[in-house]
Amino acid sequence: MAAAQMGRVGITAEEAEDGMKVIAIKEGSAAEKHGGVAVGDVIIMANGLPLKGKTLQQFAVIMGGPVGSTVKLLCGRGGRTFEIEIRREGDSATSQERKIFLTMRGMDLDAKDSVLLGGKSDPYLVFRSPSGEEVFRTEVIKNELNPVWKPFEVDLNKLCGNDLQRMFLLECWDKDFISKDDMIGMLEVNVETLLKEKELQLRDKNKVRKHAKPPPYPGKLGITKAVLLGDDDYKNLFDKYSLEDEGSALNVLSLEERAEVKGLLIPAPLSGEFEDVAQLASLTR
Repeated sequence: MAAAQMGRVGITAEEAEDGMKVIAIKEGSAAEKHGGVAVGDVIIMANGLPLKGKTLQQFAVIMGGPVGSTVKLLCGRGGRTFEIEIRREGDSATSQERKIFLTMRGMDLDAKDSVLLGGKSDPYLVFRSPSGEEVFRTEVIKNELNPVWKPFEVDLNKLCGNDLQRMFLLECWDKDFISKDDMIGMLEVNVETLLKEKELQLRDKNKVRKHAKPPPYPGKLGITKAVLLGDDDYKNLFDKYSLEDEGSALNVLSLEERAEVKGLLIPAPLSGEFEDVAQLASLTR
């Protein structure tokens, strides 16, 4: 049996003292058409669930639900409260280009440069499709074995055909400014793993190390943030939020653009306390 198409109302919010404060309403969304909620309102309850103390990810799950279902909101504005009911709508997100936003770092990477050049590495990451085509490359971090790359986005249509379970190549390289670049390590991975895991173990390209020295692996990659997004619905938020701030555009965007469930488990970092479609549906009837 096919899973119900997931819908939403088009509200973007941030955590507030009494619930979730509305900071944006998507143009053309169910919330805008309804007209009952405005930027600055505080959503106190959704479908009878108090939102005080909830995380942004939990709020996203509560607000989402099957297309055609409704969400009842208790809102506060100017010292008074009022109730509204909005019917969730589908959109064209599944036909749009999908992307994953990532903040990543390297941990204890192999040193590829000679002592004369600093004895470290100048690492960067490369994402390759299953066919080996380069899809994205990060900036180079000079002379560092524990680099932190700037937040970036990768086109999932080009990387894996929008298939969250399809394996692709993630490589870590050392930039050589005179000779050919050296590979530090690589791994095969998929989007579901990027969304769930906090650390990834690199391996050598053509061999498995059998001895304690040198280290058995060429290092690890850490995933600080991983958010699944639609193409360009929320580009305007990047003008308002710095990617490097704690209340960043990545966190705000995660409210509205997440994996369409389609019968799969909701990726853990985006699901809060709810783990599967049945739990989600029980909250949105």
